[in-house]
Amino acid sequence: MAPSMPGPNEKSTPRFESSTDPEELERFFSRLEELFNKCVVTMDAEKKKYTVVYTNIKTEKQWKVLEHHAKGTFKEFKKDILSSYDSALAGDRDAMQEMKQLVHRYRLSPIQERSDYMSFKQEFQVLAAVLKSEDVCSNRELVDQFLTPMSDELYNSMKLRLERLNLPAGKTSRDPANPYTLEEVMASGINMLQGVFSSMDRKRDEACGLDTAASSTRELHGVHASNRSNTNVDEAAVKQEDVGGILASMKDIFEQQAQQERQHIAALEKAFVEQQKMITSFLQQQQQQIQVQQYNPYNMHPAQPGFSSAPRQMNAGASSLNRLECWFCGENGHMNADCPMRMDYLNVGKIVMVRGRAHLPDGGKFPADIKDPLPKNWIDEYYS
Repeated sequence: MAPSMPGPNEKSTPRFESSTDPEELERFFSRLEELFNKCVVTMDAEKKKYTVVYTNIKTEKQWKVLEHHAKGTFKEFKKDILSSYDSALAGDRDAMQEMKQLVHRYRLSPIQERSDYMSFKQEFQVLAAVLKSEDVCSNRELVDQFLTPMSDELYNSMKLRLERLNLPAGKTSRDPANPYTLEEVMASGINMLQGVFSSMDRKRDEACGLDTAASSTRELHGVHASNRSNTNVDEAAVKQEDVGGILASMKDIFEQQAQQERQHIAALEKAFVEQQKMITSFLQQQQQQIQVQQYNPYNMHPAQPGFSSAPRQMNAGASSLNRLECWFCGENGHMNADCPMRMDYLNVGKIVMVRGRAHLPDGGKFPADIKDPLPKNWIDEYYS
């Protein structure tokens, strides 16, 4: 039989009072949740009851007026309490700031080598675990941050690899707003950076009974065994399924190269069209200015020819920001966490964020008949 929860005045009872240092709040909840597990307390209402009981009267009154005390889960109530103490969430803010600095540092020299990728991945996943455990960042936001410092070539290769993944069990399609998990994205980068031909070498070593660990070391340092060319390895020794995997990887590379070529041609065509538009606009402006001078003889200050009134053209070749498209409003140049439209809606009380997604002010979801993929458009349609 599970033990009962201790009384408020027992020595082993965790306590938090108004005079307690707010930095101790995390420790209070940690001990409280250990007691819940030990005493098999599973109901949210029971958890919230003991949370306020193990405080003094002043703190109990303050916590009982929080939004999710009367209705809501224990996790939501806990988050309300933590949010009411600035220093209690400082660790999460520090982790977010550290992640932004990490991404910025690697973005200065985009990642394209395996060593840089593994170093970045190692640091990133530690910070991601902290932010994800406290619902500070959604999976989509973490994926966007992780992909930001990747070189265009590596990004496109990872994208092709992800598109070839099987659907999750029981799913007929992927969620367009959150198609891949952070773990799937990280694994795709490792897979692409391992290389096709190093995989072929390892298969041949296995067929010859050689030490594959030593072979991997040779590949890492660019050293090839001198007798590699003298070994009579029968290519048929490589298993059929391994050949299929190698061919699939080679197909990915060829598709990625073809896609890059198509993108390059499309960018050139777009730049040519934009240049034509700019020249046409300039000539039309010049013609209009000439006509004004001809039909307005008393105009002593005719407009000077030039580009002053022509619209400034965007750089058609700047494709590196395409990956920073905000999934909240659909605009380029920023991500969901920094979206000004999202912050405006939060400030005026149109929405609240629950687990990284926009919800109605009372915590409910937007009507299912609003089909637009962008959260901004859900909100505008709902309030229209």
